[in-house]
Amino acid sequence: SISDTLEGEDSKSNSSLQTASDSKKAKIAIAKNSDDYEFRWLQKISHLPLSEKLRPKDIREYVGQQHILSQEDGTLFKYIKEGVIPSMILWGPPGVGKTSLARLLTRTATNNGATYQLVETSATKANTQELRSIFEKSKNDYHLTKRRTVLFIDEIHRFNKSQQDLLLPYVENGDIVLIGATTENPSFQLNNALIS
Repeated sequence: SISDTLEGEDSKSNSSLQTASDSKKAKIAIAKNSDDYEFRWLQKISHLPLSEKLRPKDIREYVGQQHILSQEDGTLFKYIKEGVIPSMILWGPPGVGKTSLARLLTRTATNNGATYQLVETSATKANTQELRSIFEKSKNDYHLTKRRTVLFIDEIHRFNKSQQDLLLPYVENGDIVLIGATTENPSFQLNNALIS
């Protein structure tokens, strides 16, 4: 009976050693898979500029603008939480995160139940023909899939008056959500109708 007890304790200790060994092997396998994933991820982003590598992936990682993005009383955060993106003009110096904010707003609103698609362009390369094709595609997408288009225009202050006027009816009708980014004061560079 003493030998049976000792054998039982030995089998328990062997069993706990086996479990600990299996647990350690599982942790090593997870770490190895994690290392493989991290290595593949680093290879994938190795060609990107540093600013793109460091760009926030989630709205909570975005630094600054807490008066509009805070979860407690941020006006913009309340919209995004409801899955709504209002049209807006983002004004600030280069490199402060205007493009990042537009991408994060679209991603966060989409994660909260709405369906948005972000189309990025720059006023330095976009012409009226390209804008009209974006508007037609966004109308068709909305009618077919109920997916709204967020049109992000970088350097929007470079558009002339007629190009800005072209945007106006599509923004007013809700065919697109316009997010414009500018380094210049919008009060002097953009049409009053577009600002309102």
